[in-house]
Amino acid sequence: MRVDKTKSPIQRIDLVTNITADGEKVIAAILKFNEEINGASLSNKSFTVKASVNGAWQQRTITNVYSNHQPELSKSQVNGPYVIIELDEHDEHANTIVWNDEQYQNRKPPLNYAVSQTETVYTHNGNPLFPSDKQLRNNGEMNPIIDYFKQAAITDEFGNNLPYRLFEPKVETDQTYPLVLFLHGAGEKGNDNAVHILANKGAAMWASPEIQKQHPAFVLAPQLPLDVPTKNGWAADPYYSLLLQLLQDMQKTYPIDESRIYVTGMSMGGIGTWHFIQKNPQIFAAAIPICGQGSPSNAGIIKHMPIWAFHAADDKIVPVSGSRHMVAALQFLRSPIKYTEYPAGSLHHPHMSWIPTYEKQELVNWLFSQKKL
Repeated sequence: MRVDKTKSPIQRIDLVTNITADGEKVIAAILKFNEEINGASLSNKSFTVKASVNGAWQQRTITNVYSNHQPELSKSQVNGPYVIIELDEHDEHANTIVWNDEQYQNRKPPLNYAVSQTETVYTHNGNPLFPSDKQLRNNGEMNPIIDYFKQAAITDEFGNNLPYRLFEPKVETDQTYPLVLFLHGAGEKGNDNAVHILANKGAAMWASPEIQKQHPAFVLAPQLPLDVPTKNGWAADPYYSLLLQLLQDMQKTYPIDESRIYVTGMSMGGIGTWHFIQKNPQIFAAAIPICGQGSPSNAGIIKHMPIWAFHAADDKIVPVSGSRHMVAALQFLRSPIKYTEYPAGSLHHPHMSWIPTYEKQELVNWLFSQKKL
């Protein structure tokens, strides 16, 4: 087999990521060639893709290879300068997020991928591009949803800083839109303004094209710094006050429907969800607290608010009693509270009840149907 030792015709490589139920994964590599490629000459064996994991190269499984005239995934093939290599999202090494059990933190290290051409492919005019022994590294990455989240921060007079990500829907004149506030868990505290929207679907799902087509909405996802004690979480000042100020500022700046502001969160963010609605019931139209806990003695202040709570019966991190006691107190007050409890043993990880919860289309329709009276 002839091996090309000359300069590679591949100009750049971009990784494509997607937020799945259990976090961000690399789902494709997009190769840009210096001329159009004949898609009929491509196969799943035309290239190899490897990911660097803890200093070792790990093979990724290729599921489809095709050419395109745009740097994007497609269901059909057309000749073009881009070659799309789709990867199996179920690969062991597909995840971009790494969990550190000692620090109890999710982190995203730099992505390091290598692509090699292993078969001859042909340009649109029939010129052969021979295999190469070069391992080409990725130049960048793209995420069709996350890339549309604006990065910003709010700062108070003392210099305290709360970073956040904001997704803006396509707005029309004289129209207002709901806002979904997502509160992350303890594992996503940090200062990168990224991992809290990458580690799960809590923020990204509301910005997906499918949901935005039916329910255009703003999505706000702040990030607490590492030094905030988990036991205080979203109730900790100055960040609690900064977030309230941010919500006020957004209502002044953007066309937000003040009768349709929603909040959801999981674990520390589920606890924060209960805290925010009990302290500020006038702001929120509905809430989705997941594996959280609130103050049953103050349940009366939210007895009329639509709430759908979720928890797993065998959660050892945040005991299910946290949700059960809140639900019981609200049911006693004849609240419209909805509650879903996942039976013991039904989840791979009993604390991660947000994984099946954020997959429920019924939940999406329920949330956007709620409006503050």
